[in-house]
Amino acid sequence: MMMLAAYTGARRSELVRSRLDDLDFHSGMIRIREKKRSREFSLSYRYVPMTQQLSGVLEMWLKQHPGGQNTLMADDGTEVTAKMANWSSLKKPPCQRGAVLPWFVGGIVGSCCAW
Repeated sequence: MMMLAAYTGARRSELVRSRLDDLDFHSGMIRIREKKRSREFSLSYRYVPMTQQLSGVLEMWLKQHPGGQNTLMADDGTEVTAKMANWSSLKKPPCQRGAVLPWFVGGIVGSCCAW
């Protein structure tokens, strides 16, 4: 989630609205579903280029994706809500749960379990 946010500038609420069909690896673009741009529509979109680094991380995530139409899903296959999508809501840190979550710090890409 942090890589997706860092490379797209998406807000937390936009991240949890992200669906698998928003990821277009062929064109190298990601569709961001937003609610703030236009009051005429309940949902509007913006398109953000997908870098090679983000593409690689998303492809790794899709190999272990628990199923469902949303890009971000909980380990048990339920949809992640904006309230759930923060570190303080986790009962255990991701590395203790056996999850490999990509992170981005100052241009360095890795995973929290790699250390």
